[in-house]
Amino acid sequence: MSASIKNKKKILLIGKNSNSTRILYNYLKQNHSINVIIEGSSDPLNTIYRKFKLFGFIYTVGYIPFLIFSKFYLKFYSKNRINEILSSNGLHDIKIPEEKIYHTKSINSDHCRNIIKNLKPNFVLVSGTKIVGKKTLEIKSVKFINIHAGITPDYRGVHGAYWALVNNDKNFCGVTLHFLDSGVDTGNIIAQNLINVEKNDNFSTYPFIQLVSGIKLLENFLNNGQLRNNTNVITDYKKSKQYTHPTICNYLYNYIFKGVK
Repeated sequence: MSASIKNKKKILLIGKNSNSTRILYNYLKQNHSINVIIEGSSDPLNTIYRKFKLFGFIYTVGYIPFLIFSKFYLKFYSKNRINEILSSNGLHDIKIPEEKIYHTKSINSDHCRNIIKNLKPNFVLVSGTKIVGKKTLEIKSVKFINIHAGITPDYRGVHGAYWALVNNDKNFCGVTLHFLDSGVDTGNIIAQNLINVEKNDNFSTYPFIQLVSGIKLLENFLNNGQLRNNTNVITDYKKSKQYTHPTICNYLYNYIFKGVK
């Protein structure tokens, strides 16, 4: 159903050249005016080096094989389930027209900030980019929002649904729509929702289920404004924690002893 002229928003989507960016674009273009900035991919060697600096040698040695396993086996194995999730919710992973795309090396570059200022969107929706710096967030008259794949503040970082299941924490397995601030997934919460996973879901499919739920929260927000009082927002928080990717040993242990794929 098309949005009314009153509810139609001017949105700038900033993301990587990824499934989630394409899915978000193809959904939002139906009801809103949308342009896209694609941020350049990070150098894999730099990513590994950053992991080493942050978490040490042992973690990095386990992270690399898990990255290969999840990217080339789990995602391929889950292709039919991912297609099922998307098709049953009317979502499409279709190439974005080049005329709608601006390219930039970093969301925190002057080049990117100038594009944002020139386009003057109602909202900037950030999807899978580098952490947005203070200088970018301070662009006047622009609100930055994000669909976070986890319930904040308990599950900040990445793969919040996976870690909630590992922790036997189903009441915190979900998605958060929030404004961005200078922290990592610490911005003011707009809305949250829990998700349900099936037996054939796994590490590669959880993010797509979260994206489906997050898109619904986003569309309600764009149509109706701040929804915190009308939407399921988790209030029984335990503590804020930032998660990263599992290592191959983490994953195998959680699969064998906890049944979390």
